Amino acid sequence: MEISNLPLTVKIIHEPEAKGSEYVVYSPEFDISSCGATMEEARKNLREAIELVIESCAEDGTLDQFLEDIGFRSEEKGWQLPQISFEPFFVPVPEVLRGRLWATA
Repeated sequence: MEISNLPLTVKIIHEPEAKGSEYVVYSPEFDISSCGATMEEARKNLREAIELVIESCAEDGTLDQFLEDIGFRSEEKGWQLPQISFEPFFVPVPEVLRGRLWATA
């Protein structure tokens, strides 16, 4: 079975004080980030960045090494995506931050 789309995870950060590129998107599978004025633009830019890196590695013969370096596993039938899980992770608020943070939920 051939895959036409890679199922990737993205982390989206909204930074309203960043004029022109308020949204930053990050793909942990490829360890690549990009940005844009809107979420849609940032996602589009991330897709393009991933495509450019893959194409560049393929052209210079380093694609297999790149995939291994970012956690893909080579199997008999092809490459397997890295296993990434997201779960709640709580850290006690250090004293220096107490009174400076607030919950948005």
